[in-house]
Parts: sequence; C-alpha cells; structure tokens
Amino acid sequence: GHTDSGKYGKYVIKESYAKYHQLENVTVGPGQLMADCIITHQVFYRPEVIINWPHKHDFVEIIACLGTNPMNCREFDAEIEWCLGEEREPHIIDVPTVVAMAKDLYHGPIEIKKVNKPFIFLEVMLTSGYGKPIMLPKPKAGA
Repeated sequence: GHTDSGKYGKYVIKESYAKYHQLENVTVGPGQLMADCIITHQVFYRPEVIINWPHKHDFVEIIACLGTNPMNCREFDAEIEWCLGEEREPHIIDVPTVVAMAKDLYHGPIEIKKVNKPFIFLEVMLTSGYGKPIMLPKPKAGA
C-alpha cells in the first residue's frame, strides 16, 4: 500500500492489497500502522478449510465474521466450524460473530462448511510480525 500526501498523509494508507485465500484482500501491517498490529480483510464466497490442524500464536488474535449486507448487520448466511483449545472444542458460527483468541490459545481446525452469501473475515493480530505458528503436537501412534 501507499500513504497519502500532505503533512498527515502517513496516517492514510491506500490500496494495501494481498491475496491469502479466495479473493484479493486488504492487509496493513505494523510498519504502516505505527503499532504492533496487522489487519486483514478477506471475503469468502465458497466453502474452504482455512486451518486444518490446531496452532497457536504468542499474540492476541481477534477475528470478526460479518455479513456483507450494509443494510442489515444481522444478516449472515454461512456456517463455519471453529475449534478452540487443545481438545478442539467445536463452535458453530452461523450469525455475525467475533472470536477473541488469547495469546497461546490453540485454534483450528477452522472450516467454512457452507456459504449462501459471501461474508467478511476481518482479522486483527496484535503483533509486529506474524512469525511461524506453533502447531499442536500430533498424538503418538497407539496413544
């Protein structure tokens, strides 16, 4: 992305595009935000496994799953199975939802089961760098 012109132009970040999953999205990192934060906005329009095995981070991660109808913030026509913790406790997201994941909380698998209307996946990571996630160890054979 690039910043705007003028004395305060550095506070206005334009056209910060990236692609991680289905469509091009808007992503802004710590350098331009002047904060230990990464923000990513994605739109999903079809089923997909976002995370196939639990992992955790050494930072707080907040994700909002929101509908795309600007006239009705309650509209959400998709279903996501979102597992939390080492036990992979399942939670079904089928209404507008914010998932606040504490530092070191395992999360995943995360699977978009159905999408009747596209939805927004707004991710806020409170870190200066994503780094490599820490994967939940696989169970040993025979255990």
